[in-house]
Amino acid sequence: MEINDVLKKRMDEYVFIELKSPLTVGEGEIPADLPLPVRTNTMTGWVKTAEDAEIQLENLPMDLVMVMGIDETFPHFHEYYQILKLLTQGQVRAAIEQFVVECYERQAPDDAVVMMRALRFLFPKEVDVQFSYAIALEMFAQKRLKEGAQRACDFLYRIAAEEYQAILEENPGYFPARYKIGHYYLYNNQYQAAQTQFIEFVNGVGEEEKYLEMKQEVMQNIKQIEPYCVYEEAAAYVQAGQFEEAIVLLENLVEGDHEWWQAELLIGIALRNANRVSDALGHLRRASFMQESEVMVHFELAQTYYAMGNLDESMTAIQKAISLDRNWSDCYLVRAQIYRALGQMKEALQDLQVCQQLAPEDPTAGQLIRQWEQDS
Repeated sequence: MEINDVLKKRMDEYVFIELKSPLTVGEGEIPADLPLPVRTNTMTGWVKTAEDAEIQLENLPMDLVMVMGIDETFPHFHEYYQILKLLTQGQVRAAIEQFVVECYERQAPDDAVVMMRALRFLFPKEVDVQFSYAIALEMFAQKRLKEGAQRACDFLYRIAAEEYQAILEENPGYFPARYKIGHYYLYNNQYQAAQTQFIEFVNGVGEEEKYLEMKQEVMQNIKQIEPYCVYEEAAAYVQAGQFEEAIVLLENLVEGDHEWWQAELLIGIALRNANRVSDALGHLRRASFMQESEVMVHFELAQTYYAMGNLDESMTAIQKAISLDRNWSDCYLVRAQIYRALGQMKEALQDLQVCQQLAPEDPTAGQLIRQWEQDS
């Protein structure tokens, strides 16, 4: 789903009416046959006016902007823009920006998003407008987060980040966008990406006074996320099978009194794959003390005990893992291997069948069933 799909639903908030006769506004007029948007909750006193009464136009500019922001392909987009020029004495941008301020004041960032979107359609080459639109998206995201709508929040933050990225592609020196994209990566726990943006921000702004406060905050962020960046780099090494390189990085993260179970877990995995099984066990056991309720810790402990030939401890660890997550097929695959090593083929094959049920797209369990049945 994209932002267009979300916003077009808001068109249901409006009805469209036509004037009985053209209405003169300044040096122009609003034609009688042009459908005008009226928000349903403001219709009273607007639709049914006496023939000689003066039509109330105070809500019309805002309603026009809202419809324009909801759907840029709206058939009367151009006509609405011309009416806005009449109603604002040509000060369309200033008027919309004031509407946006009012939206924030009444805690309605969702309306602010629509209005800034209209402004962006009208002024597509104005980078400040694009940046303000992205800010509005962030404000709306924060509101949705407070309301407990995490998925909606993530969606809005992503759209905002895409705007910041588009700004930087055209204007690499637009530092507020780089600051914002850095924070977006931080929000998503993408620490190396955040670090890259923050460093570019610091180097780019130099000693410019207007960025001094932001620069101080960013430098503090860079310092705080450094260990997480190292962890990400180590995880990439493990993923690539470069275990010794990962171990070198992780040793600094787990030394001393640091209690970081993810780092202990990762170095345990790296050490086991580097055939340093005894060292791996120490780190994995430490991870289990720190985070006893984490299924991955017990899963990796089980594999490490298995590699050491300690089947009883391996079974205890994998049973704990399964008790924490009964729907993870890999746990049953490991337990099947332990059962087979213990000579309990019936139980081993039963676990493989569970694997097939939980992960039918994975051929591993089926291949092992055929192989083990042939061997027996």
